[in-house]
Amino acid sequence: MGRPVPAVTRALDVLELFHHGDGTLFAPEVTRKFQLPRTTVHELLTTLAARSCPVPVADQPGRHCPGVRTYRLGSRYAEQLDLAAEDRQVAREVAGTCGETVQVAILDGTGTGTGTGTGTDTDIVCVAEADTDEDELRTVLASVRERGVAVERRESDPDVSCVAAPVRDRTGSVAALSISVPVIRWAEEREEEPASLAVGGADALSGRLGHHEGQQ
Repeated sequence: MGRPVPAVTRALDVLELFHHGDGTLFAPEVTRKFQLPRTTVHELLTTLAARSCPVPVADQPGRHCPGVRTYRLGSRYAEQLDLAAEDRQVAREVAGTCGETVQVAILDGTGTGTGTGTGTDTDIVCVAEADTDEDELRTVLASVRERGVAVERRESDPDVSCVAAPVRDRTGSVAALSISVPVIRWAEEREEEPASLAVGGADALSGRLGHHEGQQ
């Protein structure tokens, strides 16, 4: 493998800055971030703008936003994503770490989730019981949203507890990654361990699907 080309590396670093903030970039921000001379930054942005990667923002001299070519590249990447293939890879890695059953499920309507095996439906019963107190449910969901992980203790299966975390792509939540643990190996005082693994696996899968840190 050859050595990286510094100019290309700088150009890619500049493009990655558009992931942060409001999606626009001011030339002095690049100068401060990379400690580059202003002339170098100007040349980088001018060259990239000539290829319609970042383009100048109207009426805001020196500010740029992503151009149509970056959109086309992102769209082509999204077209080639295969959730089933990506989730299998991540699930294997997480399962190899924890030694437990790992699933990726997609909500189908309001009553079932696709999980367990590829294309297999399973009922969602833990948070939709008819006698569930609405205020209590809202409290539980608020806690799940704050923690970024849900814990289910022997609710759908008396012999199993599980944890799950959301999987997101560039558009938002698309699935959930869960780890199921038999009660003989489950200890509430240690549930942070599988919870942390679930969050880590979900974040890794989200990254593969085009979601970036800080995106809602």
